[in-house]
Amino acid sequence: MRTFFMLTVLSIASLCAGCASHSLTQNQCVAGDWQTVGHRDGQSGLSSTSLLTHQDACGEFGVIPDRTQYLAGWNQGVLSYCRADNGFALGEQGSSYNDVCPTGLRGEFLGSYDQGRELYVARRDVRQLESTLSRNHARKAKIDARVLELTAAQVEPTLTPTKRVELFTQTKNLLEEKKRIEHDLPELEYQLDQAIARLERVQHGS
Repeated sequence: MRTFFMLTVLSIASLCAGCASHSLTQNQCVAGDWQTVGHRDGQSGLSSTSLLTHQDACGEFGVIPDRTQYLAGWNQGVLSYCRADNGFALGEQGSSYNDVCPTGLRGEFLGSYDQGRELYVARRDVRQLESTLSRNHARKAKIDARVLELTAAQVEPTLTPTKRVELFTQTKNLLEEKKRIEHDLPELEYQLDQAIARLERVQHGS
């Protein structure tokens, strides 16, 4: 399982490592606080190549970013992003990871990210199964109510043969749908029990 999450993380990293930061406004470009801009980008997990995006944005206003100041801020910001607790928080939220952490911090960060991600997946699976079961039970109740209406309508003495056949067909189709739902419910309930058990194991670190 751990290997799966590591592969997932690395796949996401390859896609997101070059994600661009938010464009700067004219005032931000003119202010020229490039160390703060770099720190913000690094702390957000953005690649240092985001400087190129700022360069394009600020070039329209005749401003050239200070690369040295930007990288000094970015390197400090990345240290905050690459904390183990931040890695866990990103994984727990289901957020993607950008491959910006230096070698010395990457292992601990990814380990924590994997743990958080595993918790996120376990919770998501429980929610999805609970939602599916809830929808199925609601649909089954709706079918029961509709079948009662159709059954009552079929005994109406003024009903034409054609209409009676139509109501009978509707009832038959609904009962078949109900049967399929009832057939699936035990398996869904079993899957939910398994998902809850897995969530409890993950939450307790076992």
